[in-house]
Amino acid sequence: MNISKLDIEQRVNLSLLAGRYVRAVEQEDRAKQQRIEVEQGLISAIRSEAEFVARIDHQHYLFALSNPGVITCEKIELI
Repeated sequence: MNISKLDIEQRVNLSLLAGRYVRAVEQEDRAKQQRIEVEQGLISAIRSEAEFVARIDHQHYLFALSNPGVITCEKIELI
């Protein structure tokens, strides 16, 4: 695609999409960093293999921490 041949509306739309893309990538990077920090906090708080249920935003989740520090989380429909 030759950008110089686009009309003004197409250029504006392309620019808006590019901006949305950049913001989405930045949000994804922040979310990844936050997840790493939270995982480290959970591992530090629990310190051993464990399972527990947590109620978050009116939903229940089963968390499991395995020995090498791997956290799994699954939504529980009924308790």
